Amino acid sequence: MGTLYESSDLVAAARGSEPPEEPTALRCRCGASHRWVWWDGSGRIGPRWTPPKVNPCAACTADGARQRRDDADNRVAAAGFPRGLLGFRLHERGVVAQSPGEPEERFQERVRHHPERPLGILRRNRDAMAQLYRWRPPAWAVLYGTSGTGKTAVMTAMAWRMLDAPTDSWVPIDHRQLGPRTEATAAYLRARRLDRRLVRRPPPSATYLRAADLVDRGRDRGDRRSISAASTADGVLFLDEIGVGKPSAAERQAVQRVICRRSDLGLATVVAANCSWEALTGSDALYGPRVADRLSSALRVPLTGRSWRARS
Repeated sequence: MGTLYESSDLVAAARGSEPPEEPTALRCRCGASHRWVWWDGSGRIGPRWTPPKVNPCAACTADGARQRRDDADNRVAAAGFPRGLLGFRLHERGVVAQSPGEPEERFQERVRHHPERPLGILRRNRDAMAQLYRWRPPAWAVLYGTSGTGKTAVMTAMAWRMLDAPTDSWVPIDHRQLGPRTEATAAYLRARRLDRRLVRRPPPSATYLRAADLVDRGRDRGDRRSISAASTADGVLFLDEIGVGKPSAAERQAVQRVICRRSDLGLATVVAANCSWEALTGSDALYGPRVADRLSSALRVPLTGRSWRARS
């Protein structure tokens, strides 16, 4: 690990003598070797060799971020999102915004031919999309608009951002565990973050379903297993394609049970609807007043504009 030098060596170096020999470089778990750094400090200890940051070093941190992104991709795929949309990510390098004065048709073509296949945001949807960066579970969100406005792609990007977020956090240690200490000792511990401990939490989970998945089409009734699983699924449920035309009685009942049950349990839900806000929460709501009441307090994300499926 290197050589520890006595204070006399360091004092001699501080008085103008040659610094002691540099300790042996430290090898990180990523395989890189890192040299020690000479610190021309003052104080009781004086100048000294300071160890490099290893385990993790900067390369480890980059590898860790890359591994976290890969893990998020795998979890989004396991959640059931459409395979063709798995590349969409809601972060600064995964989003392209429409330029002022740029026609929507030309912008959509530019996004389609982009080598990294980013998530395109029309100027008319900029304010609505900005809200999604503030969304955090267990808050609810409702994306609504006509077919082809990118609701499912945005839901996929939301799920990726949620699953990619770091889950570790530092929490204060109970002062009784640290024992009695002076104010100077307490300040020392705070300055070096020694009065906190790292808590590792399991990553969140996500489930993607279409409204049609809740209905047993062969028997024209609600699928009990699908409804029960969706109603109590851990993490965030992404429920897509509600409000596509007039829902059947079976679909209406299934959506009611899922939305109301998850609301009662305090489980986060993101809904994408192919209809207007009035159709979801108005006096003649498609899924009834109970669903309308629960959706009315959710984050509203209207998506409008030319369909992304249209070709110029």
